Amino acid sequence: MTTWLVRFGLWLASLGGWAPPICDRAHAPTTPMLISARIWTAWAEETFPGTSGEHKRHQVYARLLRIYPDAPRRDVALAIELALQLRSVA
Repeated sequence: MTTWLVRFGLWLASLGGWAPPICDRAHAPTTPMLISARIWTAWAEETFPGTSGEHKRHQVYARLLRIYPDAPRRDVALAIELALQLRSVA
C-alpha cells in the first residue's frame, strides 16, 4: 500500500514539473584507491593474524586516509569493503 502511495505522490509531483534529481557524483572509489586498499588489506591480514577484523580494518582505514587525505571518508570505507569482497572471491 505504501509503495502505491509513494508512486502516486511521485506521479502527482511530476505533473507539477518536478523531476527526480540526477546524481552527478560517482559512487565508486577511484581505481588507485581500490588498488591501495587491496594491497593494505593483504598487508593487514599478514601482519595482524590473531586480531579482530575491526582492528585490521581500522589500520587499513588510517593508512588510506594518510595516502588520500582529501578523499571522502565514505569512499575510503567503501574501497576497503570492496577490497575485502574481491579478496574473498579470489
